[in-house]
Amino acid sequence: METLDAVLSELGVERAILAREIVSVYPQMYQEIRKRFDEKVKIEFVSHEELKKLTETSKAVVRIGECTPYSNIILVLGVSF
Repeated sequence: METLDAVLSELGVERAILAREIVSVYPQMYQEIRKRFDEKVKIEFVSHEELKKLTETSKAVVRIGECTPYSNIILVLGVSF
């Protein structure tokens, strides 16, 4: 979670997209992720397969080596002033 914390400290996140499977398969990981976003950040859920498809149009990827299945996150950024 240290890498996610570092990324979030530098970026203005408007939205986060998660695989819906994380909620039922790894609820502890979901809670850890959820704690890091305030109420202004909308969290959306898609299937794991859809999440992988959405990454095809990503502008940047940060690979942190997290091994927990379904723990990938797409961050949609706004402008941070």
